Amino acid sequence: MHWFCKTGDFSLLRLKRYKHTSFWMWGGVLVAQLATAEPNVTAWGNHQIFVPANASNVVAITAGGFHNIALRGDGSVVSWKDIGGPVAGAVEELQHAVAVAAGYAHSLAVRADGSVAAWGNNVNVEQEWTGQAVVPEGLCGVVAVAGGSAHSLALREDGRVVAWGENKFSQALVPPGLSNVVALAAGWRHSLALRADGSVVAWGCNLEGQAAVPAAASNVVALAGGLFHTLALRADGSVLAWGGNLEGCDQRWVGQSTVPSGLSNVVAVTAGHYFSVALRADGSIMAWGDDAYEQAHVPDNLHHVVAVSSSSSHTLALQGEGKPVLSPHVKRLTLPQGSPFFLRAQATGAPPLAYRWQKDGAPLAGATNALLHWRATQAREAGAYRCIVTNAQGVTTGAVLNVAVEMSRSVTHAPAAARP
Repeated sequence: MHWFCKTGDFSLLRLKRYKHTSFWMWGGVLVAQLATAEPNVTAWGNHQIFVPANASNVVAITAGGFHNIALRGDGSVVSWKDIGGPVAGAVEELQHAVAVAAGYAHSLAVRADGSVAAWGNNVNVEQEWTGQAVVPEGLCGVVAVAGGSAHSLALREDGRVVAWGENKFSQALVPPGLSNVVALAAGWRHSLALRADGSVVAWGCNLEGQAAVPAAASNVVALAGGLFHTLALRADGSVLAWGGNLEGCDQRWVGQSTVPSGLSNVVAVTAGHYFSVALRADGSIMAWGDDAYEQAHVPDNLHHVVAVSSSSSHTLALQGEGKPVLSPHVKRLTLPQGSPFFLRAQATGAPPLAYRWQKDGAPLAGATNALLHWRATQAREAGAYRCIVTNAQGVTTGAVLNVAVEMSRSVTHAPAAARP
């Protein structure tokens, strides 16, 4: 069953979705729409239980405060609001998108040429002008974006970070010297950067310790930010969390930063306001924390899940289909000699997915999973790397990452992780 609630003069309707058909009430008339393909996105939580029929052939998803965005395989974008409507079809003026991100009430997309598109609110929750949807002039060479409550982050192909929007807690003030970043995440009013050595840099609001990176945050391969908490996925499939454990309205304990005992084999994490979600390698999902809107109650009919995204009080799950699609990554890094290195290929598509890494056009021995890793960078690591992902539907070859090595005369240990 799918639920759809249309505000106005009509009451809540419980309508069944048949394959390739969706139904909704419009102007008192029951309307059926035929879709060319079944949506491969599932949503649950507060008001977010409807997915539009045109959310098909989706290769990436992102949940915002009151809206959702889906990137389709042809580079078009579908966006829809809470409570099932009004459903905004593909953002027609946006084409050739390769990555998307949603803030609380604004949206971001990266185009294939490295430019950024932004739309939506330009004020914060206090209704002050903050400009999070006004892209800085001249911004180019971008491979990833992230959106917070009222600020935006962009990762450039050389591993540098650009931030704009609300700066009340210095969340848009990038730490000086921050470099070799391979991934970004944004919390409500804090910002997170993952460096190539597996260390985490956080800045911005730290009211409940969400920007105070613990010493245990090493060998990290992915990040997620909630309202007042942070999640980190480590290379061994374990999850680390820090920050608040209380729900804000009545300060009751919900435990969003208390990782369930025994959680392992995790390949992705995402965070809502007061809850957390982890995707395991077998496609199953674990959620914990606030469940007031059943946002931590995972539907039991999910299968082939390859990506998850949460926001204030809802979650999206992407069920893999079609040939593999690789998310963009940084293209140039200069690594200090002796430092560890971690880069996780982010791919979607019909599982199972098989990974092969190449260096300088030749197969890299032993590199047959999503994670490219070595413990201590040496001169021999310099070169051009790319990931090839295969499934029953086809083969996709990723973009080249050029790695240079900065030699030093004497290195006795890996450099300490950067701290804000």
